[in-house]
Amino acid sequence: MQPQQIILALATLWLFTLVALPFLFSTARRRAKESGFAAGLAQREADHTKQITDLNADIDAIAQERLKEQRAHLLVTSQRLAHIEELEARIMSYSGLAVTKVDYEHLTSAAETLRLARNTWQKLQGTELWCKRAYAECQGLLRLASRIHAELRPSPSPSPAIQQGDVA
Repeated sequence: MQPQQIILALATLWLFTLVALPFLFSTARRRAKESGFAAGLAQREADHTKQITDLNADIDAIAQERLKEQRAHLLVTSQRLAHIEELEARIMSYSGLAVTKVDYEHLTSAAETLRLARNTWQKLQGTELWCKRAYAECQGLLRLASRIHAELRPSPSPSPAIQQGDVA
């Protein structure tokens, strides 16, 4: 072959290469992009799977902790209810009075003191309001003392069977 023919053959080959190279580059680029996209999707799926597993483990731990707290709360609540029932039973079984004869005597003594103060202030001018107040408080204390006295009077005690029925 002559050198001109070799040059023409090489030039033709070079032109075909220039025409085919963009197609080959676009194919290689598309394959690389698809490969990278598939690898990215696989990595994302792996990351999401790991995150979901971690979150499920956290949810299970929180559920166990909440279950413990609920059990502790129920235990405390039941203990409180039992204590309340015990206190109610004590209150219902209590038959004694909260006041005594000494309390009655103190009330009557205070009423006498207020009566004496009223009688003393009646002689002074400008103490009419204090006289009215002392008289009203004296009357209130005497009414309270009479109610206490009525409760302190000996009353026939009910039979134990009636007391137990009242408590129940």
